Amino acid sequence: MMTDGGLSVISEASVFTGKITHAERNISKIGDKKRDDLDKLKFQVDELKEELTEVKTKYKAALARRDTLEKQLKTIKTEFGMKIKMLLDKAENDDKLVAVLKQEVARLENVKGVKS
Repeated sequence: MMTDGGLSVISEASVFTGKITHAERNISKIGDKKRDDLDKLKFQVDELKEELTEVKTKYKAALARRDTLEKQLKTIKTEFGMKIKMLLDKAENDDKLVAVLKQEVARLENVKGVKS
């Protein structure tokens, strides 16, 4: 084995003898570690893709709920507005009826000359 500034290097002799040098073992370890790291990263990517899909599904569901609630609110506002208008019309009609009935009572009192 030869050293170059404190680092092990592959010797030409190891190629022919079949012996594995320290540098070759280190390269093999580094390769294994990189493969393991790559596998872990691929797993993390897959997990994140699943999480993203779940979040997108939840987001779409939230949008659908929001749209439904907005439609319901619009319907309720419309119905409420119509009911308020109906009550106001009824109150106005009741006021008119009361006024007509008062006039009728006054007319009848004048005809009979009696005050109630």
